[in-house]
Amino acid sequence: MTPRLLVTADVCSKTRRGLRSHSPPHEDHEGVVYWAGRSIPDESTKVALSVVVPEATTTPGSYDVSSVANAAVINAIHEHDLELIATVHSHPGERTSHSDLDSEAAQLPHDGYFSIVVPNYAEDGVRPYTECGVHVYRDGTFVELDASAIEDRVETLPSAPSYVDTREQ
Repeated sequence: MTPRLLVTADVCSKTRRGLRSHSPPHEDHEGVVYWAGRSIPDESTKVALSVVVPEATTTPGSYDVSSVANAAVINAIHEHDLELIATVHSHPGERTSHSDLDSEAAQLPHDGYFSIVVPNYAEDGVRPYTECGVHVYRDGTFVELDASAIEDRVETLPSAPSYVDTREQ
């Protein structure tokens, strides 16, 4: 079964920023980020809590993350006791399907791992998710979810401050 994916609003906004950060001034390039978070113990739900931006070589039609850069990503995620939830990358134009290269580039795929393709170089961000390609790794391959499954399985949570002191109001 496809796990639910819960993404905080803050992760959504920072994802756009991270994807766009791979583009040099006055030129659009594909971008890539990873979502780190936690899984509910039964693996039925994954919660994306953090955006990790890797060092990457990018062009208008591709991206590449070296093994050294991927190791830095894994170290950063483990340092905060999180797990890898998804690879998120942008494409030019409206195409959000997964290429063979996209499948190969996904970081450590495992059953329930998400790979999200954001159209138009993430100019408009990652929402609505139904305009993105949402792919889930299952039985050794990535399967693209249809709009109905995306609406059912992927949800944005409000971001909340990590500390609120009502005495300061």
